[in-house]
Amino acid sequence: MDSSIAISVQNLQYSDKHRSRSRAILRDLSFTLPIGQCLAFTGKNGTGKTTTLQLLAGLLEPHHGKILIHGIDLQKNPLAAKPFIGFLADQLPHYPELTVNEYLMHIANLRKIPSDTAPKTINHWCAALNLQKHQNQFMGILSKGQKQRVGMAQALLHHPTVLLLDEPTQGLDSEQIQSFMELILSYKTQAAIILSTHNPMEIERLADHQLIFKREEIEADDYHHCPA
Repeated sequence: MDSSIAISVQNLQYSDKHRSRSRAILRDLSFTLPIGQCLAFTGKNGTGKTTTLQLLAGLLEPHHGKILIHGIDLQKNPLAAKPFIGFLADQLPHYPELTVNEYLMHIANLRKIPSDTAPKTINHWCAALNLQKHQNQFMGILSKGQKQRVGMAQALLHHPTVLLLDEPTQGLDSEQIQSFMELILSYKTQAAIILSTHNPMEIERLADHQLIFKREEIEADDYHHCPA
């Protein structure tokens, strides 16, 4: 097993079952992604990008195929595989009564970050994401862009080597988008990154490969290298 391969997807299949009908979303999707590279999921809404990220994060179970995180089968051994994964979902869990610090400390506890180092780690990522002045504010009063930055902080808190980002720059202004992209670029040296995006600038600056979700299904031959 190549230790640089952070995520390997083998013949992944998933269907959305609604009542008596079943709609194929993924069909025999396979790829590998090493640390230091970024894969962009692109395509129209409703074609399966978010569903695929949820599968890779271990939030959904595939109907066929394997997801290996550093060689660990995500479905068979999730407790061993999930600590390597950081996930920025399209929406944060709703904790309006918690401050940013309290929310991130909750995530640190879930991630088993030692209590003596958690505050320093939280402060580090809040500084990196320009959240210092919001750390004592309640999550319920934050703007969409501020919540997005908190979401990125929780995804990075445990220094994952597989980083999954669902529309990471949504709700951000142009200056914040540039800052986010710089952060992702700098973090790419220590992780394999998969992001879904509609932003051509993100694809051009961040992605080494592109998976185009063209239809209700996606096939393995939709995996393309991005031009240099």
